[in-house]
Amino acid sequence: MNNDRPDPGPGPSEHPAALRMSVPASLAAIDLAVEEVRRRLQASAPEADLFPALTALREALLNAVVHGCRQDPALAVDLELNVDGNEAIILVTDPGPGFDWRERPPTMPPAGSTSGRGRCIMNLYALAVRYNEAGNGLTLRLALA
Repeated sequence: MNNDRPDPGPGPSEHPAALRMSVPASLAAIDLAVEEVRRRLQASAPEADLFPALTALREALLNAVVHGCRQDPALAVDLELNVDGNEAIILVTDPGPGFDWRERPPTMPPAGSTSGRGRCIMNLYALAVRYNEAGNGLTLRLALA
């Protein structure tokens, strides 16, 4: 079995695009997971309208893999996708200790920095970003039209 391949598992039956999957904590697995979500959302929105949602999802997964899992291939990130009308609801949870999101508002890093923009990007593209109490999970509410 390829540990970089996300396991889509059986999805919830509420909507044809609904999905639950375990994403291995690797950068390669992020691409595969985002592609699976894109494939499932194609029937709900034109391809061009998916860019903001998929970009926010990619940032959420990247933060979970890099910060929550420390890119440990033995760990995985839980991903859940549901569709409600013209919105996608995405939950991303990692096994890490989390962070105090109340004390660390998203701020843009200096212009030359190569990292640190993920939370700003999620807030830009999502209708809402909500963290769980522990700070190791978030819910993205994303427009599909």
